[in-house]
Amino acid sequence: MPGQPEGAARVAQQVRAALEAADLSAFGDLLDAEVQWGAPGAPFPVCRNREQVLSWYRHGRDAGLRARVSEVSVHGDRVLVGLRARPAGPGSRPPAGTCPVGGARGPAGR
Repeated sequence: MPGQPEGAARVAQQVRAALEAADLSAFGDLLDAEVQWGAPGAPFPVCRNREQVLSWYRHGRDAGLRARVSEVSVHGDRVLVGLRARPAGPGSRPPAGTCPVGGARGPAGR
């Protein structure tokens, strides 16, 4: 999608809407198959494909965490997503051995 900033901006809005609605099906449809997701600045993001990102999100939700979108920005044909995780209740904690909250990097759409 290089050269089409309006397309990437539209995808960014759809990503925000899907995450704010906790609609993993819609979110997954927007992720590139080779998306990379991890802590900001990580040279090797822990999640390196769509299924790993969705698994991370499901595990967090199942562990009682809720994510709030803190930012969504477009960088060329990539969308950066910032999330803030918070416990939904007492005893909620991040799932062990899964991807950290951070950004999604990958082509903005397919």
